[in-house]
Amino acid sequence: TREKEEMSGLLYQKQCKAPAKGQHKGTLVFLHGLGDTGSGWFSTMRNVQQVVGPHIRVRCPTAPRMAVTLNGGAGCTAWHDLHSISTDIDSAGDFAGIEDTTKTIHAILDEERQLVSSENIILGGFSQGAATTLYAGLQYPHKLAGFIVLSGYLPNFSTFAEKIHESNKDTPIFVAHGDADAVVSIVAGRRAADTVRAAVGDHVTFRTYQGMPHSSSPEELS
Repeated sequence: TREKEEMSGLLYQKQCKAPAKGQHKGTLVFLHGLGDTGSGWFSTMRNVQQVVGPHIRVRCPTAPRMAVTLNGGAGCTAWHDLHSISTDIDSAGDFAGIEDTTKTIHAILDEERQLVSSENIILGGFSQGAATTLYAGLQYPHKLAGFIVLSGYLPNFSTFAEKIHESNKDTPIFVAHGDADAVVSIVAGRRAADTVRAAVGDHVTFRTYQGMPHSSSPEELS
């Protein structure tokens, strides 16, 4: 039986965590995509940890299970509800649950902030986790080191700019997408980058990876 705990009104599984070796200088929190778990990205993030340096702590939480409209109402791990995987993925549906998830991600960041300065914490994610990274991360009231947004989108993009907290308007944002992504269209990824750039300025980087489907690559993670 998987051990669970309650935080901010949500149930979520205990995270995969890799402690820093030696002096703890920074933390990477990485959020998985729809239907996945923290363990699905943990080994990849451990590899990133080895490249960046052992002084980095890694934390990969798992989303709670919830009914997902895209799955015909069937339950799976999800950071929020999802109605579509079309080009308009970022505007279809009401993304039910995302506000509770935002509270949960903020609570996780608050926990990490007890160990290291928030300005040394990076928040990242893939697909739905990337969407959550932008949505929750840019509303966090303490400055973070950066955001990594892989093959994602921006929920409620047309009204999101007003939600961005002043603390993270200058935080670097790396957005990456494969041009062969048949799950989350690169149109949604580019629109996310353009929307945030218009609100916060030019420290948003958008990079396209030729031939990459809905996945990651060593080049993207290097």
